[in-house]
Amino acid sequence: MAERLRAYQLLQASALIIHAARHAPHWAVSLAAFKDLRPGGLTEAGFAALPILTRAAAQRAGAALRSRAVPKAHGAVQEAATSGSSGTPFTVARSRLDRLMAAAPVQRGRRWNQHDLALPLLAVARMDAAHMDAGAP
Repeated sequence: MAERLRAYQLLQASALIIHAARHAPHWAVSLAAFKDLRPGGLTEAGFAALPILTRAAAQRAGAALRSRAVPKAHGAVQEAATSGSSGTPFTVARSRLDRLMAAAPVQRGRRWNQHDLALPLLAVARMDAAHMDAGAP
């Protein structure tokens, strides 16, 4: 089962890499080494070689990170922004599908733990100095 899951993850990642390299200016440059990647062609070694995007680099790249061709099936795209409490505000564009996929594990966890879904959710996380570094991924 784990092998099948990993194979599917690599398949999905290859599709994302191909799309990003074709439709987002920043990724066209950053993923140049993957220009000949074919659907399903990403290996474990290739995955390990993917460039890491730091928060600072993402802030500098801004809109160049965004796809110029979001699939219609992914729904409307909206901007979301942080408050800048860590030093610099950060704005991202999120499709309706992205928001749904991000909410799914949270809702699954709430149901698993038998939370009252009619109540608002408050999550508290510990943040240490290493996580507060704006240059950390």
